[in-house]
Amino acid sequence: MNRTAQEVQTCWLESRQPEDRTGNEAEKFSDECWKNGLRLDKSPSVHYQLLMETIRRTLIRGQSEGLRRSPLLSLPG
Repeated sequence: MNRTAQEVQTCWLESRQPEDRTGNEAEKFSDECWKNGLRLDKSPSVHYQLLMETIRRTLIRGQSEGLRRSPLLSLPG
């Protein structure tokens, strides 16, 4: 992990409580990093992807996120 990625991960862990480390907060955090000049790439979309790879292991799944990822149910026809 390069120095900037380590800074991003440290900042993420220090700025969010464990229960607040959700996908929605990660999106906000990515925007905050970009705005403050802590960038993992020149492109905003690549920055976001790299940031998510960096912090992915620390994310928790919220209830709504879990529901979105649940398999589709087939109903009797």
